[in-house]
Amino acid sequence: MNKNDKIIAVVGILILIIASIGVYTWQPSKAIGSISSIDLFSDVSSSYLELPDAVAVSDSDPFYPLIVTPLTIHYDKEKFQEVMPLYVQNFSNPSRAITRVMNDQIGMEVNLFVDNSMDAKNWSLDIAKTYWNESKAALIIEDDESGYCLGAIAAPIASYLSIPIIVTDSIDSDVEDVLGNLGVEMTIVCGENIEGYKDVLKFKNVEEIVDATSSLVMQKFGKIDYMTITNPIDAWPPEVLDSEYYALGPVTLKSGATSQLFNAITGAGGEVGRFTIPEDYKYCLVKFKGYNLNPENVDELGDSVTFNCGPNLEDLPSSLQKFEVLAGGTAAGGIPVRDSNGDVIEDICYNEAVLYDRGGVEYIVFATPKLLANKQGDVRVEITLEKLKDPVYPMMKSLSSVAPYLTAYRKGIIFGKPDFAFTADDNILYMGEPSPGFYVPRRNPRLIPASNEHVFNIHKEI
Repeated sequence: MNKNDKIIAVVGILILIIASIGVYTWQPSKAIGSISSIDLFSDVSSSYLELPDAVAVSDSDPFYPLIVTPLTIHYDKEKFQEVMPLYVQNFSNPSRAITRVMNDQIGMEVNLFVDNSMDAKNWSLDIAKTYWNESKAALIIEDDESGYCLGAIAAPIASYLSIPIIVTDSIDSDVEDVLGNLGVEMTIVCGENIEGYKDVLKFKNVEEIVDATSSLVMQKFGKIDYMTITNPIDAWPPEVLDSEYYALGPVTLKSGATSQLFNAITGAGGEVGRFTIPEDYKYCLVKFKGYNLNPENVDELGDSVTFNCGPNLEDLPSSLQKFEVLAGGTAAGGIPVRDSNGDVIEDICYNEAVLYDRGGVEYIVFATPKLLANKQGDVRVEITLEKLKDPVYPMMKSLSSVAPYLTAYRKGIIFGKPDFAFTADDNILYMGEPSPGFYVPRRNPRLIPASNEHVFNIHKEI
């Protein structure tokens, strides 16, 4: 080996040593200590930078409303409440209720939009950096279903302490940087697989969170007179295992409007078509979309179409034979599609229903146009059948995500568990037998006794 070879070898060793230092310098932070009580957070200090006037978040991620809750509603040491409007909306197709409240009734400028440009983790870090000046504590929520089910119940704590909420699946360098820059010394953790940062109060179940929130509310406000009941499972719909699609019609049917007396006598409306639930669909989500194909007089004359859909089973009561999936129409909850001038271009009725143990059963769709100026009208129906892994399907999705905002505003506590859900399955029996059909008692009266017992047990917990 010549002199140059030795120099190269030494330099190579130095490079490896420097590289090894670079690789191993940062280690995930370990929790320093365990905190036994929320009472130790009562003296936590924090301060905000300039705050937004109003906040709008996308409805695509249930963590988004949780993240902004302590930003949009919080309390200082003197118990003074500061509130900003929080809107949860579909940015590409917002409902008229949201736009009316936002623009006409409240009218405050929205200058923070939490959209899909970042995930929940990065939004939570960005909001903490942007709007907090310092905070001695933070609430950490694990970025998964179990974390959400606890975090949705615990989020009002962040409002009462005026601390940021961080959503993450690990305490990595990005999280450490934000928490360190804010001066965080204690963290409250919701999640099974995340340790926390510095001194940690970790919640293992809902009961611990309710106890902690109750203690904090009593310390801060001297009383508890408000409770929000929710179910965080509404943000986690069941897995779809398979699907089928049916297109029924278009068909032309006689109008049943009051102006069509002859049709009223001879019979209006009729069958649109039929579909069959696949044999192996133990839990079937039926997505029903009905179209009034004559939308020109919807606004002027109130034209509409009513739809009925039920199983072709003669042993059922006649009402359920027509109504088990749907009894409604375009004038009863339908959402028309309008052009840029506000004119109706599609008059639509949409409905979802979950059916239990109806594999192999045929369903019939009926429709009655109600057209004041026409003797008949055209209708069409689209049916999508989805095979669900389980029957716990929320009709009002992610409603639990706004529970913390409502609760914090009322200075209350939240109580909610996935176990609150009640649906028909093989374990729910009536006189020793299962109860096929609609998945809750509304259109399945055999479920009423079991449902009443289930609700009574929830009342006892409350």
